[in-house]
Amino acid sequence: MRFLCLHGKGTNCEIMKLQTRALREKLPPSFEYEFIDGEEDSLPPKGMDLIYPGPYLQYASCAEAVERTLAYLEEVIQEDGPYDGIIGFSQGAAVAARLILKHQEEDPFGVQPFKLAVFLCSAGLFYTDSTKEYEEHMETASKIGIHMPTVHLIGDSDPHKPFGLGLIKLCSKGVSRIINYDMGHEIPRDKVVVEACRNGIEWAARLINVGT
Repeated sequence: MRFLCLHGKGTNCEIMKLQTRALREKLPPSFEYEFIDGEEDSLPPKGMDLIYPGPYLQYASCAEAVERTLAYLEEVIQEDGPYDGIIGFSQGAAVAARLILKHQEEDPFGVQPFKLAVFLCSAGLFYTDSTKEYEEHMETASKIGIHMPTVHLIGDSDPHKPFGLGLIKLCSKGVSRIINYDMGHEIPRDKVVVEACRNGIEWAARLINVGT
């Protein structure tokens, strides 16, 4: 089972490795993870530089940059794939969703780059000038949809929670698992929540018949 992993804005792949260590240690040892850095510089979230060293990176700072990032990730998949799943946190989750939507729009009946997706506290999928414009983009995306097993982590006090809830609506209901937890915008290390995430990811892996 191979996962492509995308970090949050203002961090990097080494930081994400540390953030997800508690979860990955609970998952089967046969699972493999490839962490990919964003290509743009970014300011770190408040306090991040006091805990983790840089560089602080992001995948995209504007709509045009998203398209460049999707092209970059396409190259990664071509060179280093195939992957069974994708895991994204915050901006990484949003980029993961955009990548899946792109493939499903362009070739809905063809082979997709991933069989499952794990969205941890997703940020917004689109850069827009207004809430109305964002909703219009999401309405268009809903007509494409994400048709694979998905796991969604939603923080109750996460300021990005509406984006995560919106992403859930794009995904097939029968094969989506939602994990709510009483925290903000962060990858949890609490044992109970980590266990719930582990169960969700292993459930999704079983649905696609990849060994756990």
